[in-house]
This record gives sequence, C-alpha cells and structure tokens, in this order.
Amino acid sequence: LDLLTPAERDRVLYEWNDSGAAHPAAATLADAVAAQAARTPDTVALVHEGRTLTYAQLDRRANRLARLLRTTGAGPDRLVGVCLDQGLDQAVCLLAVLKSGAAYVPLDPEQPRERLAHMLTDSTPVALVTTSVRRSLLTASDAPVLLLDGIADRLAAVPDTPPADGVGAGPDHLAYVIYTSGSTGTPKGVAVQHRQVLTYLAGVRQRFAEAGLPDGARYVLLQSLAFDFGLTTLYLSLTTGGSLHLLPPRTPGPELAAYLAEQRVDCVKLTPSHLAALSAQVDDPAELLPRRLLVLGGEASGWEWARGLAAAGARSGCRVINHYGPTEATVGATTHLVDPALPAAGPTTPIGRPLPGARVYLLDARRRPVPAGVPGELWIGGDRLARGYLGLPELTAERFRADPFLPAA
Repeated sequence: LDLLTPAERDRVLYEWNDSGAAHPAAATLADAVAAQAARTPDTVALVHEGRTLTYAQLDRRANRLARLLRTTGAGPDRLVGVCLDQGLDQAVCLLAVLKSGAAYVPLDPEQPRERLAHMLTDSTPVALVTTSVRRSLLTASDAPVLLLDGIADRLAAVPDTPPADGVGAGPDHLAYVIYTSGSTGTPKGVAVQHRQVLTYLAGVRQRFAEAGLPDGARYVLLQSLAFDFGLTTLYLSLTTGGSLHLLPPRTPGPELAAYLAEQRVDCVKLTPSHLAALSAQVDDPAELLPRRLLVLGGEASGWEWARGLAAAGARSGCRVINHYGPTEATVGATTHLVDPALPAAGPTTPIGRPLPGARVYLLDARRRPVPAGVPGELWIGGDRLARGYLGLPELTAERFRADPFLPAA
C-alpha cells in the first residue's frame, strides 16, 4: 500500500526539489578560473604569509607548470598526484594540473604513510608533484616526480601561455579524485568530473549570494585540500574574483580572530568541532565570525549552538549557513540558513533544502518516498553526482543508481 496521496507524493518528490537549475558558464574548472583571470587580472587572487599572487600571476605560473606536466604524460582522464604543504605553490599546482587536461589526486603530507601509499597504488598517477622535503612520502609510486623546489630554471624557460589547443579536458573528463576517510572500510577514490564541480559552484554561488555574500569577497581557507571540504572556498573564490587567504589549519583562535578583523574577511567555512575548539580559546565566539557569511559543514552541529552563532552574527551583519553533502555528491547538496528567531526543530541544525541542480529524497527500505515526518534514508540526485568510485565498477553500480523519480520532460 502506498502511504502517500498523489498530492503528498508530488510535494515530497517535486515541489520540495524545485530548487532551480544551475548553469555553469564554462566547460572546465581551468576555463572558469582563466576567464576570471581575464576579467580581473590585477586583483589579488591568493594571499599566504605576506606573499600574494594576482589573478594574472596565478594564471601565468599555472600555464608554465601545466606545459611541463604535459611532458610527463598528463592529459584528459589521467591522474597527477600532488603532495604539497598548504600555500601558494599548492594552489598553483592544482590549477596547473587542470590546465594540463589531467585530474589531480591531493596527497596531504600530514596524513599517515600507509594512507598515502594506498592512494598512490590505487590511483596509479602518471606524475607526481612535491618538494625535496616531502619526496620520501611517495615511494609507493614509480611515476616521474617534479620537485617544485628544483625546477625553477626549467619553469622560467617555458612559455606562460596555456598548453596548445586540443589537449585539454572537457566537461565530462575528470577534475580530481578525492579519497574518502576510510571510516567504513578501505578509503575509496571518488572520481569527480568538471561538469559536476561547476554545477556545484553555480548552485552554491547563487545560494550564498542570497545570504549576502557578493562576488569578489575575501575568503579564509583553514582546511587541507586533500578533502573536498576546502574546495568550496578555493574554487568559489577563484571563479568569482575573490581573494583567498591561506592560513595554517592549526591557527589558534586569537590569531584567527585578529586576522579576520584586520583583513576584513567576508567568508569562512569550518566544521562545528573546529569552530568550537577555536571558540574555547577566545573571550567571545563572535570574534571568530567573518563580516558576511559563516559556513558550517562536514558534521552535525547542535541547534542551540548554531542559533547562538546566528544571533551573534545578526548583530554584526554575518549570517550562518549549515552546508551538507558527501564527497560522492560533489562537496555539498543542501544548505540551511540558520534563523535565530525560529524555535528548535530538533537537537541538531537542519541540513536544509537542495542546492540548485541537486535533488534530495527520503526513501524507505524499498526505495519508496516516505511521508513528511517519517524517517527515511537520504538519497541524493541531480547533476552533481560523481562519476563513481575509481577502479570499483561493482561498488559504483551499487551506489550510483539511475534516478527513478526524475520529472517527465
């Protein structure tokens, strides 16, 4: 028996998923950043420890490295491992891999050697980019290695224009492979294409703008780019003319508070546990709020705690968004704007409604939609789902299924 009337079924499947469409303006991430560099060449794109790169400088440096990567075999749907500490070189390198047509596998040098070895043997990259200090972490792969601290002369001799036409990637080629935490077994490589990242960026840009975050904003990144949590900040900034400030992940609370105020930072994205730890180090948690938007994500947050942050933000002009989504759905699928005036809907902050371009369903054990108020399992659909798990076709077929609820054309 179907528990839903036709009207209820229409509401939970279609009305609540009517979040609008996301329309990427570029074919690839590299194209999107290059277009932004052409629009704002002299704007500061990256800031790290007093050093800066304008969009024009970022674009030229990435072009040089991309050309060098092409000589190692980098190209569409081929993987390049990147093992670098957070900083300007890391951001340049990720963009260079994309410009070469390849996809990158981020390798956090702070992660255990066993995890890095698994990622290298599983992904079989055609090339690796690291430094002489970190080279010993990558012995599990015999791919050619580019040591950034040893190729300055080679890079200087390479043209700073993009690689030749016809060698780049398209919307359905891979942009990156990010490995899951492995908390439920062996870490799996989630293969994400350019189309999915750009769809996500178009949707989150629209949703964040509705919350008061304009293009050209100032962002702070405190996360490792080995996980997709930081990709919101990195690519949203670089495709909208923003200035991205790269800070060490272990920056203390008082230091972060002073930096946010001094640099007039507009947007910060943090996990609730990270923000709670930082808040314990300052006199007033409101000191850690940016000027316009605080984005919480990566784990559940207590409703009363989040509502307290939103109330503090209301006094200073900062709004709070809860952002949810697994790596398989390309960074995030839903958002919830925390309203401090609303009563608690439960012990945790709601994950909200689908972003433009995403669809969210609550289904029972037979994958049928459940009525409002009835617990179900969350399924995510739309144009943001990853290609699948790298090298695991059976698991991909099991987890990534055709959407039976798509509305008729």
